[in-house]
Amino acid sequence: MSKPENAAPTHLGKRAKHFFQSIVADFEFEDHHVEILTEAANALDRAERCRLQIAKAGETFVDRWGQLRPHPLLAAERDSRALFARLLRELGLDIVAPDHKGR
Repeated sequence: MSKPENAAPTHLGKRAKHFFQSIVADFEFEDHHVEILTEAANALDRAERCRLQIAKAGETFVDRWGQLRPHPLLAAERDSRALFARLLRELGLDIVAPDHKGR
């Protein structure tokens, strides 16, 4: 196993970059695991962008017929969070080892 020396992908937001860098600093991965980690960071970033947009616009809107509807990005946020969780499980990062110091 090798420890990737690369920094987080530059397109990621602050929170996703921090997540990526903290995981890379604490664990050793094969190259294909780094790809999975990158996709997890992308999912986290997408969920965060959706959350911010929903916070600005509100969770609901009134459609042209006067009906209250959920914001379309709620589904994208939910799906991105589910993908993030699934990819963490794939990497075995969904539990914290007893000797892990709260990171």
